[in-house]
Amino acid sequence: MTQWESSSSFNNKGYDLLLSLIVLMLFITLIIHQQLLLVPAGMLASFGIGSYVYDRVAGKKLSIHNRKQTIRLFPGEHSKIYFHFFNYSHVPILNGRFSFIANEIVHLDVVETRDTPKGNRHVIPLAFANKGKAKVKVPFTAGSRGVVKFSSLHYQFPQLLNFSQIHLFFLPDFKTQIVIYPLMKPVHGLKRVIHFAYGEQYYPYSPQEDLLSPYGTRDYVMADPFHRVHWKASAKVQQLQTKVYERKVDNSWTIIVNTAERTKLGNLHVSNNLENLFSYTAYLCRYAEHYNISREIYINSRHPFSKPYFHKPIGKGKEDMKAALELLARIEKELPLTPMEKLLQRLILKGNIQQTVIFVGELDPEISLHLHYLKKSGKKIFHVLPEGNGDEAFISALSSSKEEE
Repeated sequence: MTQWESSSSFNNKGYDLLLSLIVLMLFITLIIHQQLLLVPAGMLASFGIGSYVYDRVAGKKLSIHNRKQTIRLFPGEHSKIYFHFFNYSHVPILNGRFSFIANEIVHLDVVETRDTPKGNRHVIPLAFANKGKAKVKVPFTAGSRGVVKFSSLHYQFPQLLNFSQIHLFFLPDFKTQIVIYPLMKPVHGLKRVIHFAYGEQYYPYSPQEDLLSPYGTRDYVMADPFHRVHWKASAKVQQLQTKVYERKVDNSWTIIVNTAERTKLGNLHVSNNLENLFSYTAYLCRYAEHYNISREIYINSRHPFSKPYFHKPIGKGKEDMKAALELLARIEKELPLTPMEKLLQRLILKGNIQQTVIFVGELDPEISLHLHYLKKSGKKIFHVLPEGNGDEAFISALSSSKEEE
């Protein structure tokens, strides 16, 4: 597959003009019988042929190693991206300039940067020997949450004979991406969220025991109920033994993120506090990971013509943490919104919400009505509220409604 589309500032009109000049000189030579004019005509012909051949050959065998790669990091972290070039042609390329467009959420350490309507165009000087290769290293610093894609790759170099410019435009999508996770901002008060209800998760300090899952035995003590004595084990060791059962809890979380805010007229718009909301959510996921708590995430942003919300299924572990951060990083600010009350209606109808629900974002009366319905059904509902300038937040239990009071 051809990677580049080429064009030259010395276009077909230039060659047509040159050819017309050569024909004119030959015609004049025939008329005035002055063979001396054949010398400049021959020079022009050699120049034209050489330029034409160079235009057709130079850069045609230039290739970029374009494998799929994703660089993941947090805001403020540093890394490098590499562009691997291969010039398979016998024709060298001198004084070239390689450029590409990347958005402003990443800060690249390059020689020149120009503003364009599509984003910042970054320019790097680059030359190739014949049958040579080059590796371009571009250091960068992650700025804010989001995904950086490199587009409009372009290589420009001078034509060695007619000094015009040859432009090469990269046709495929460049497959390297930079994913910048949200900055984690602390949420205080999370210890009160961890509660112990009977469930399926093994937890050695849970007060809940699963009587159908015997774990082993231990020596009998006076406080043990007599029906817990394991008679067969006691007979084997000639000492009373007490049955021990596995202790299990349900400490799973459903995290619901409201990316919308309502105007006084009731119209939805993307929250001005969106980045902080994702930062709190990332912190919640890290906290849950530290305490081995399963979690799922619902977000009321959506892609056009697709499911009306984003959902990360229930899970735990490092891969699940990575999936959560990836989801939060890839959600764009301009995406359409689903009213939160409609999302909550869907979740209530599905009925598979976890025992603990953590709501992040603006809470209006209609949303509060649905959350209190979940609370009446036995769910533990908590709300994350920003503090001060939003660099930290506090979590509290959902206050009782007037009906509950």
